[in-house]
Amino acid sequence: MVIQKVFIDGKFFEIGGVGYEPKGDVMWNGGIVDSVNHPELIFAGKIATLCANARVMYSETEKAKRIEFRTPDPMANPYLSFSAMLLAGIDGIINKIDPGKPFDGNAYEHKGELKLPSVPSSLYESLDALEADHEFLTATGVFPKELITAWIGMKRKEADEVRLSIPPKEFELYVSG
Repeated sequence: MVIQKVFIDGKFFEIGGVGYEPKGDVMWNGGIVDSVNHPELIFAGKIATLCANARVMYSETEKAKRIEFRTPDPMANPYLSFSAMLLAGIDGIINKIDPGKPFDGNAYEHKGELKLPSVPSSLYESLDALEADHEFLTATGVFPKELITAWIGMKRKEADEVRLSIPPKEFELYVSG
């Protein structure tokens, strides 16, 4: 999934780039724009890095502010991802997990004082969290424990392959010289 157009303050900005590669120009009215002249693009860029499952609609007016849930990444297996999300929601209902109070503000401005829970920041941390807490997936028999164990092992191997490879920019700077 690639963001190709962004609608901000009544303007459609076109985003260049291919696939998940974070390269490309931002264009408006047929010309390349600089985020210095369009600070609203900086806000949109910060939001884009946070979550692929949500669309954040920011506005100065209360009625226009909202967060819309979006489906998982199209590269994910929908049978696994939707089932896991549904089971997580059911687990929250059964165990009466409190989602916390709603917050309407800029979390970055109140970062130190809010004590907001955070999600894992890497694939390794995500796999550790899944390994520690996957009962909600296996309790109903939807996901066999063997599937979870095998999937975690496969993803750890993939993460190790990525960790041990040379990123293209490092190769360009230090190897290809």
